[in-house]
Amino acid sequence: MNEPIKTNLVAATDLARVSAFIAEHTLVNGDFEAEKDADVGLKVDGTVRGCIRVATGGVIHIGPTGRVEGTTVEADYVFVEGHVLGKIIGRKGVELAASCFVKGEIEYAGSLNMHSLAKVRGGINYSGPEDVR
Repeated sequence: MNEPIKTNLVAATDLARVSAFIAEHTLVNGDFEAEKDADVGLKVDGTVRGCIRVATGGVIHIGPTGRVEGTTVEADYVFVEGHVLGKIIGRKGVELAASCFVKGEIEYAGSLNMHSLAKVRGGINYSGPEDVR
């Protein structure tokens, strides 16, 4: 039986919403986009060469063997254990595990949780309200 994934920011209930998978040792050339108002989840254990976008809600989990090479990965929550080459937009939160490597910009409006061993080559930008204390 698989052990539950330990996260600090992305709730287990959000990860449980994952309903689409890109399996390890598979390659997808093209974009993944959810229909308008579709609050869906995607786990990537293979490689995606394209953008991944969930316009409303959603959770994207890039697993330890996952790799995304595109211009944008966007959802309410983005949890990265693997590699992302491109921009990450987490409207409510971004979590970067110790095993991740990100080359590109990270934009978040809610929370950011970054393990001290996570590797980021690029910028991190908070895009939420300026009056937060």
